[in-house]
Amino acid sequence: MVHHLAHLGGTPDKIVTRIAEWAAMWAPAFPTHKIAERAERPIKVKADTLAWRQRLKMERRTQLTITSIGAFDVAKEDRPTWLRAYHRQCREDERRAKGIKARRIPGNRDQCPETMGGAGHVQEDLVSAGQA
Repeated sequence: MVHHLAHLGGTPDKIVTRIAEWAAMWAPAFPTHKIAERAERPIKVKADTLAWRQRLKMERRTQLTITSIGAFDVAKEDRPTWLRAYHRQCREDERRAKGIKARRIPGNRDQCPETMGGAGHVQEDLVSAGQA
């Protein structure tokens, strides 16, 4: 936050005053001798770098509803896929907690012959191949 306050601009005295006021209110243990040092050379950090420094995992980021910082364990381009899978699993867990049974089991061909190609589909294949 100190670096962000320094990047807001203004004269050096105004920057130091702004940081000192913030530190007095939100971080009273912040050493006052470091305020001028941080105001002179503020750094800018990307969201993914900040996540890496804080070791913010994607699951924790989602639980806290943090959207402005990335996650260090999931690449930026993989986050939408991860979030879809995570929310799908959460919805399924909520349904199970309410006692609602699964609608279908993915990959189970015997569950619904008409729509998923179960036993009826196999019989039709055998008839068309002349084996039944």
